[in-house]
Amino acid sequence: MKKMKKIIPVILLALSLALPLKAQRAFKTNILYDLTLSVNFGAEFLVAPQWSVDATVSVNEWTKWKNVMFAPEVRYWIREGMEGGFFAGNVIFGYGDAGLVKLPKILSIDFSKWEDFRYKGPIFGIGAGYGYSFPIGADWNLELEACLGLVHFKYDKYDASGEEVATGVHKNYFYPTKLCVNLVKFF
Repeated sequence: MKKMKKIIPVILLALSLALPLKAQRAFKTNILYDLTLSVNFGAEFLVAPQWSVDATVSVNEWTKWKNVMFAPEVRYWIREGMEGGFFAGNVIFGYGDAGLVKLPKILSIDFSKWEDFRYKGPIFGIGAGYGYSFPIGADWNLELEACLGLVHFKYDKYDASGEEVATGVHKNYFYPTKLCVNLVKFF
């Protein structure tokens, strides 16, 4: 997790320096992440009339859902500019440390394993999706997006006492790689 914290600012700085300074750009926060007490920040740059690149960083170290995540994305806008509908392709890199929490059953998914164990390890994924951005004020947009894809989680499993139960477990999931309700500010 410490390595990811050091790498993320370097990636964002390199991305911002590599893009044209006169390009349309926006900064954003995902309200859904904010509700989970995850500090997050996103930046997006228009690189061609209908193409943009987006990168989001999220950190949560104070709840039972500890994580660090970096999620770059490429977007194709149906219209020119950064408004209206878009198709997206994204990847995620992160580290998770979650568990020992009771969750309700959602869409027939049994989360009972999360009650008795913690799962810690790197997360990687790739996905595709659709989003829509609409204006809510001068230089402000609200953006909705959902991406699905393949997520790989390599984890070590711990019981409630902190004793390691399993190590190096690999799991692949077809899972959302991004769910956003972004508040966007253009510059």
